[in-house]
Amino acid sequence: MNMMLAPTAARPLQFRYSPPPPRMDRTPRIVHCDGSPPRPEQPISPAPDLALALVTLRRGTRFLGSGLRSGPADATATAITGHGRTKVIGNGLREVDRFLSLLIDAVASGVATPEDRAALARLDNTARKLAMLRTTMALASPDDAALRAIGRSRNCLFHTGGIVRAGLPGSVPTLGWAAPESAARNGEPAPLPPGSHLAVTPEDLRAICRFYDRIADELVAALAGPLPPPRQSID
Repeated sequence: MNMMLAPTAARPLQFRYSPPPPRMDRTPRIVHCDGSPPRPEQPISPAPDLALALVTLRRGTRFLGSGLRSGPADATATAITGHGRTKVIGNGLREVDRFLSLLIDAVASGVATPEDRAALARLDNTARKLAMLRTTMALASPDDAALRAIGRSRNCLFHTGGIVRAGLPGSVPTLGWAAPESAARNGEPAPLPPGSHLAVTPEDLRAICRFYDRIADELVAALAGPLPPPRQSID
């Protein structure tokens, strides 16, 4: 005897909502004044510590000023030569310039408004960055031309092995670039002829490092003294 079971209706699935447990992480969330989170392309990072930034710059200038040696500086005035040395020197100049940029950020954290600090952080040109900070601090800025001259020669050493190439005005290495203290006060010097070789001596490196050290000393000394109130913004 066959027994057939009557089909039963399928029972609908039921989902019960359970709220998530309360968040235990008490880390504050960083939001803008309108309640929106910061955009990913603008990461929020703390300003570098002033003492650390100064020590880092000092170590960089000491190493570069010794002719890229960790020992005592060589007093000879012959050009630094050797395979790849021009690129190494160019990279050393880039690092010292970057360390000054970090020091500028550290100094700005104590004297500039948040808007000015954000504007400075967006700049990758140290000469412009220094000029903007000095404007905020009501300081003279006589070193723009010298920093730009060092930047042109730095790029030549790093990218073309120290061989001067023809380029747009303002991009070709110039005479006197390795004597920044005089170049800063004598206007824009004449460009070097295309095809010439950019020779660098140990004394050139020492002069450049003294120049960066002097800028750092002036910024820190001005920070320790009485300063005008921060401006609302940098144009």
